[in-house]
Amino acid sequence: SPMEEAESAAKILARHNGDRAETATVLCWDSTKLNRRLGLMNLVPEVREALIQRDILLGHAEILAVCASEKQPDLLKAIIENKLSVAFVRDNLAKKATNLCEAIFDKGECSGCNANSTIQASLFETHIDGGKCTQPSCYNEKTNKKIEAIRTELSEEFQTARIIQLGEDGTYVKLTAEGNLGVGAVQAESCKMCADYGAAVSAIPGHEGNIERDLCFNISCHRKKVLAVKQAVKKPATQAGKEAGSKG
Repeated sequence: SPMEEAESAAKILARHNGDRAETATVLCWDSTKLNRRLGLMNLVPEVREALIQRDILLGHAEILAVCASEKQPDLLKAIIENKLSVAFVRDNLAKKATNLCEAIFDKGECSGCNANSTIQASLFETHIDGGKCTQPSCYNEKTNKKIEAIRTELSEEFQTARIIQLGEDGTYVKLTAEGNLGVGAVQAESCKMCADYGAAVSAIPGHEGNIERDLCFNISCHRKKVLAVKQAVKKPATQAGKEAGSKG
């Protein structure tokens, strides 16, 4: 089976000190076949055995080979029990994959990673479209590290720097001097000295890494300041109205 070919190829490769060209010559294979078979060595034992026993197809195995080791057994079980086609598994993996072009972190390490579907295309005949990450745990870890790095940079500029998660957009307000939520020019400058003044970086899906500056994280205090401005504006207007009435 392809799995037995892969295991034999791995042994021959070891005998030739990792020389793939020499290994391909010994096996009378081209480099493409050698690379595809060696890629199967990423499979966990259960999946390897399933391929040897023909419980799954080579296409299934190639898809599972780019998945995290801890996820392979459950995916294998689902494939066998539900008799899932190669196309179905591939398409569902593609739906869960993330476009690397949307990543906010440095993608230098991704260029040679097997979770990069572009690399998968060079390894396996069965693969999803290029430019996607099929390892969400790694992608999310790198994204979270980048978000934390941005927060750290913001903390050097602002008294408070927060990471905003889904549902937390109501925990802060933009600090402005004018407008319906303005606190006045003098108060706005004073607020910038407050511990509740700062910036935020988003961790909300689809908005990761977005930065908002000049924020107030004390909603109740901000509300009081806005009300004070409105009352200050309203008071002279009321007084003027009274004076006009008395003259009439």
